[in-house]
Amino acid sequence: MAYSVHKSMAIPFLFLLLASWALYTAGLASVQASCTDGTTGRGPGGPRGEPGVAASSPTLNTDQLQSTFGYSAGVLVCSTLYRFYWFIVAFALVMTLVALVVAMAPGVGLAATRAFWTSVFAIVAVLFMVASEAHLAALSSPGFVEDVPRRRMRTAAAGAIISVVFSILSMMAIGSVWGDERAAMVPVAGTGQGMTMGARGGAKPQSGMMGAGPAAGMAPAGV
Repeated sequence: MAYSVHKSMAIPFLFLLLASWALYTAGLASVQASCTDGTTGRGPGGPRGEPGVAASSPTLNTDQLQSTFGYSAGVLVCSTLYRFYWFIVAFALVMTLVALVVAMAPGVGLAATRAFWTSVFAIVAVLFMVASEAHLAALSSPGFVEDVPRRRMRTAAAGAIISVVFSILSMMAIGSVWGDERAAMVPVAGTGQGMTMGARGGAKPQSGMMGAGPAAGMAPAGV
């Protein structure tokens, strides 16, 4: 059945997307943990962090991300600097988990709502593209010249890039036409008749453009 092919193709890519999401989340969380609030002069964690960090310290990365692609033009506290990227984390997690539940549930799974889920993962892919470009751009700022913050930002960028790849592969698996659905769109050789699925799943001929009778001139079933 077509829906079983959708399951076997989509579910592995969705789990891989979930794994890349975990990598991105770990990278972003580590970047947030090493964030130093440039508005207060305090250490990691903003106002609740360690006081006494000099204003010239290269670890003051919030005030050195101004006007960098994907970040604010002003100086933000650590709790709000990466807010948009935490939204991406939440949105991608919810959509991926719901898609997995639908894909593994009995019935037609994702095949019945192919257009919706293709659009959802297109949005997820675009969001991770923005995140990957923003994190790569941050690597060129003075706030990430030190080894530890730089490694953490690279991890976040790598997780975002891998998530883009698996989002697109999930779109391919969900949005493609497989199995019986593809057969229903192909005319039967030598007859000009298309194939459509009967009530019990069996194939039956459908008059096409070369067919005779009252259905002559109709397009093949499934087109």
